[in-house]
Amino acid sequence: MDDDTTAGRYVPRDDVDGGWPDGEPRPGADPYTRYALGIARALRDERVRLGLRSDRALERHVGLTHGTFVRALNGDGVVDGMTICKIETALGRRVLPDPLPREGERTGNWAAGGS
Repeated sequence: MDDDTTAGRYVPRDDVDGGWPDGEPRPGADPYTRYALGIARALRDERVRLGLRSDRALERHVGLTHGTFVRALNGDGVVDGMTICKIETALGRRVLPDPLPREGERTGNWAAGGS
C-alpha cells in the first residue's frame, strides 16, 4: 500500500475537526481516527524529543518505508499492526490510545474499587 493515491481508501485526517494531528475526531467519525491521531502525535512528539531535523531522519529511526511513514504521520490512510509494532518498539512506548468504553460500560478499575 505504498501508493500515492487515497482514492477508495479511508483517510483519517478527513474525519478530524481542528487540523491534523492536533484536532479531535468529528462526531460519528470512524473509531480508527482516534488511533491514527495517537500514532501521528507520537511520531511528531518523538521527532521533537530526539531533536531530529527532518521527517526522513525519524522515518529511518523508526524503520518504516517512506510511504508508510507519510501515511501514518499525515493521516493519509490506515496503518497495519506490524507498522504499529515497529513504531511502538522504536519509540519504546505505546502509541495507541485506550479503547473507548462501550455504551453502558463502566470505566476505570471499578472491579478493584476504583471509579
